[in-house]
Amino acid sequence: MQEQLLCGAARVKITPDLSLLPELRGLKDQRFGGVLDDIFVRVIALEDNGVQALLVSFDLDKVPSPDRLIRRLTQETGIKEELITMTAVHTHTAPIAGARPDEGPNDLTQKPQSVQRAARSYEDDLEAALVLAVKTAVDHKVPCRLGIGMGNSYINVDRRQWYAIKQPDGRIKYKCALGVDPSSPVDRTVTVLRFEDYQGEALAYFINYPVHCCILHTNRLCQNKLGISGDIAGFVSAGLESREEGCTAIWTSGAAGDINPVIQLEMYYPNAATGDMEVHTLDANGYDLLRVVGSRHLADVYGIIQRIKCDQTCARLCGAVAWSETPGKVPDTQYKVRLHMLRLGDIVLFGASGELYASYARWLKNVLPGDRLIVMNHEASLFAPSGYIFDDETLLLPEADLPGLDHTNMKAGYFISSLTEHVLSMYSKCMYKKERRI
Repeated sequence: MQEQLLCGAARVKITPDLSLLPELRGLKDQRFGGVLDDIFVRVIALEDNGVQALLVSFDLDKVPSPDRLIRRLTQETGIKEELITMTAVHTHTAPIAGARPDEGPNDLTQKPQSVQRAARSYEDDLEAALVLAVKTAVDHKVPCRLGIGMGNSYINVDRRQWYAIKQPDGRIKYKCALGVDPSSPVDRTVTVLRFEDYQGEALAYFINYPVHCCILHTNRLCQNKLGISGDIAGFVSAGLESREEGCTAIWTSGAAGDINPVIQLEMYYPNAATGDMEVHTLDANGYDLLRVVGSRHLADVYGIIQRIKCDQTCARLCGAVAWSETPGKVPDTQYKVRLHMLRLGDIVLFGASGELYASYARWLKNVLPGDRLIVMNHEASLFAPSGYIFDDETLLLPEADLPGLDHTNMKAGYFISSLTEHVLSMYSKCMYKKERRI
């Protein structure tokens, strides 16, 4: 069989029906007042030499029930689990779905029956939308060319800040908490894959950038309640899809557990009197903030696209899944992370079922050969209660008030070696015969 890369793509709206909206819940039990922009599930279907793969992305904070959804896609298409990436953009302004027993206020089983029924109904809608998008993408595959481009976008910043807090006795106590650290050497690389037909028309884009998708977090823009939005990811995807009619644009978050947008609706800064962290919600129209930052990011992405040369007509597909299991902080428990690798020729997509801190992406780029590694957060994220995947430096901070740090079961000193071992093993499984001879 002659090698030739095929691509099909589709998107299906997953904005909840307005009848469900009063009973659906956002992160931290927020109530919805309306819709700021539609949210979608997007799919890129690929085939090369008879092997098929799927790139799936939801405009949600996490993929709901990824084990069930991947099993359903495997049954429907015959595509194996290791050849299906399933990410969420991690927008903070979409309904929560899926079992979350370890997420406190996001645990749907602890909410009223009416909320649980609405969530189950929405999950059914999500599954139906996913299946439709996949079938549409698979059924419309055509020969394509693939190109990759990289550049920078300066819309992200390290969100860990040290606060000097004045004590009653005059001493200064230092604490690491949410804020901004402009001096931190943050990775600002945007990676864009372009799939085009043989007439040069865009079929699909796959975009990756390390930043939390949370400009509109805690907005009150719809009847003084939370407004649904795909945030930065949705803005960029919709912008590209509008510019190049007929294409589907998937945006994914890189290793951004400790990375925020440079500005967002909810800001953190030192109190002028005490030096402690203070939280303030900006009075400005939050959607204007999204337009400003999102437009800058979209312009950066589009600049990269204009330089992409699509010259690959084949890209062999292979994948591997592994589980990292390391000792947990709680005695006789384990901290688990699902790891996934998918190769598209010499491009390597690597995903984890949680929020990797940025240092892990730097580490992985040193461990793996080549310069075409794309690291994805929130890949099948509810497969395991991984949560934030902190680096040891953060886990061992003497004084810290960072999201997820107080209840993680991750224990310092173990994950980096487990990650390295599994990644090298997965890469070995995904090596092509020609590479093995070298």
